Amino acid sequence: MMNRRVVSSRIPYVPITVEIPEQQLIAAFDALVDTGFNAEVVIPTGAVSDGTPALFQADVRLADGSRVSLPSYLGAVRIGDTTISPVLVMVMGDEAVIGLQVITRFHLTIDHDRTLTVEP
Repeated sequence: MMNRRVVSSRIPYVPITVEIPEQQLIAAFDALVDTGFNAEVVIPTGAVSDGTPALFQADVRLADGSRVSLPSYLGAVRIGDTTISPVLVMVMGDEAVIGLQVITRFHLTIDHDRTLTVEP
C-alpha cells in the first residue's frame, strides 16, 4: 500500500529521506520546512563524512544577507512514497531543511499547530 500522505506532530518538521548516489548515502532526517528558503535541500554537515570533495559548490545568500559557498551534490529527496529527483543537496549546519523548490510540489496543511500533513 502506498503511503502518499505524511503526517508529523513535530511542526514545522517533516520526515524525509535523502539519497546522494555519489556518496553512497541514504539518510533519514526530520527536516525543517522553511518557506523562506528558495532552494531545495540542506543536510547537516556531519551527514557527509567520508572526506570526498563535493561535486560542486553552490553560492547561497543567507537570511542575514551574507553569501556563502556550500558543498553540494545532486541527489533525491523522498517524502512518504514520493521521490523528487534530481535535487540540489547542500551541506551546512546541524539540521536538515527543505525549501520551496521541494515543498511547493506538495500540498502542505498545518492543523491548528497539532499536525503538519504533506501530500503529493
